[in-house]
Amino acid sequence: MCGISLSSSDWIALASLVVAVAAFVVTWVTLKEAEDDWRQMKWFDLYFKADEAYNTLEKYQTVYKSQPVPQTVLQMHDWNDLMFRIRQVHTMADVFPKNTTIDLLFASTVSFQNPANAFDPNRLPQMMEALQGLRDRAKLKQKVLKRPRYLD
Repeated sequence: MCGISLSSSDWIALASLVVAVAAFVVTWVTLKEAEDDWRQMKWFDLYFKADEAYNTLEKYQTVYKSQPVPQTVLQMHDWNDLMFRIRQVHTMADVFPKNTTIDLLFASTVSFQNPANAFDPNRLPQMMEALQGLRDRAKLKQKVLKRPRYLD
């Protein structure tokens, strides 16, 4: 042995250092999980808004399939509601990094210069493909869904 003897205050300092390192590791892991959860929530928020826009477009197409140009005040109101929802989706999607999922979403929701564009037969399938990409990114992780046994 090298003959180093530690006083009680040295042992306390060493124990404090170990506790501080352990606390740092736990904090870092917790922060990483919180960041991952936050990112997933942002994808879910965008998915939810895009799904609202999809459902609004599907309703608009179903209700007004024989009237591509607004002919009533109610139809104009529904058209404005659809445009409002699409603008909300674009506002949210604009702040996401450029990637394939966001590109698909924009490709499926642009070119609504006039109400007749809403009846493009490819529009809903394109939006559904974009929604699937958003859904994949927004899915809850298994660990979030697992409940501790003591809660059962």
